[in-house]
Amino acid sequence: MCKHKRALANGFKSVVFATFDGMEELDMKGEHLENVVIVKLPFPVVGTPFAVSANEVEAMQGRNPFESVVLPTVYRRLAQAMGRLLPTATKTGRCVMLDTRFTTTEFGWQLLQALPPLLRK
Repeated sequence: MCKHKRALANGFKSVVFATFDGMEELDMKGEHLENVVIVKLPFPVVGTPFAVSANEVEAMQGRNPFESVVLPTVYRRLAQAMGRLLPTATKTGRCVMLDTRFTTTEFGWQLLQALPPLLRK
């Protein structure tokens, strides 16, 4: 991150690539972050012991684990990415979502509608 910030301070362009796990640890404010590109929806890993247990508990209680565990996790990760991009009400930035499931699935539309109000094109 230091190289990225230093390059920007010296008038150069810089690009940082990160997974959603890496995005959670990014601490770039203001002019250091202008664009976020989301290639794929940030679904959690399903085979971990925690995920398996959480899904089993939800299923035993008659709930759909996808709706009660998975989608809230995806939403939280998307909201964190948007919060990094737009930390204040006056900050502007661009978020490009390439995963077609945002617009071709019911849950994709639900995720988009749940995000803070943004100008959508």
